[in-house]
Amino acid sequence: MFFKKNKNIFVFLIGLFLFLILSILVVLTLNSELRRTIFTRSLVLHDFYRTQKMITGLQSRNFSLLSKRIQEHIDFSKLIAKDKNYMFDGIYAATDLAVSRAIEQDDYNNLENIFKQLIELDSRVYKSHVWYARSLSDNDTTKALKHLNIAIKISASESEAYREIIRIGQNLNDLEMTSKYCKIYQKTLSGGSMSTGLISPNSFTALFNSFNNDKFAIKLFTKGNIKNQDYLTATTLLNKNNNYEFLLPSEFIEVGGLNLYFSTTEALKIILKKIYYHEESKIHEISHKDMTISSQNSYIEENKENISIFLIPKKNEIIRIKVS
Repeated sequence: MFFKKNKNIFVFLIGLFLFLILSILVVLTLNSELRRTIFTRSLVLHDFYRTQKMITGLQSRNFSLLSKRIQEHIDFSKLIAKDKNYMFDGIYAATDLAVSRAIEQDDYNNLENIFKQLIELDSRVYKSHVWYARSLSDNDTTKALKHLNIAIKISASESEAYREIIRIGQNLNDLEMTSKYCKIYQKTLSGGSMSTGLISPNSFTALFNSFNNDKFAIKLFTKGNIKNQDYLTATTLLNKNNNYEFLLPSEFIEVGGLNLYFSTTEALKIILKKIYYHEESKIHEISHKDMTISSQNSYIEENKENISIFLIPKKNEIIRIKVS
């Protein structure tokens, strides 16, 4: 009896529910921007949830638990697609977070299967090979060295693979191998990290499209900051003194200061002695003693002969030089 009296209400509610579902589907189908926003925010929430589940393991440095949590993330992603999909970046970020807590060989060994799966999903990612090599290094140095050489082919100017090779060489008392790779690294230090299709915050923040050892830019200001010159780029020559020359507009009568822009893959030391600028037949000389320098991240040291600037790797750096 109750059902008969409320039949119309139930029919109305079911109809309303179906109408709302259909309306949502139509809106999502027609509005690609809304669809993209919902998808992106859902992905962010999912990655946040996965990270929160790792907190206990991170705090206690329980790498068995961290491996389990990341494996759950991988297994969930494979429900969507067995190959690499849009969840790969979150899995990689979670692994990177776990590795940031790793110190001992056992820590890496607990994550070995995770590293292996990352490579199976995308073999172009530099750090995955370095991590996997570290986890193999106590049992299979031949295979570890193979993956380290793959990493070097992916990005020859980054130091992690060379550091791991030298550590292995040290354990093996193989001075010839360590010397060989030290020389290779010196020759390949110039350059930047190669893009591998991996999307991460660092992919978008680096100057010059990537962290790079052989590029920098300069921006000059007249006294009083009345005028400034747009960015001028140059190529860095490493391990040698060099004069860098820039052509300026004729209205640049007096240089009041300049900014230097770097975004290096490795820690570099810059030695600054003098600045010269030419005005028709006159040459102005600015000694390092007549400059004040500040930086965004770097450390600065001054002595009687020059100013040394120690660049922090993988940080966008601005060196601000003011002429007194």
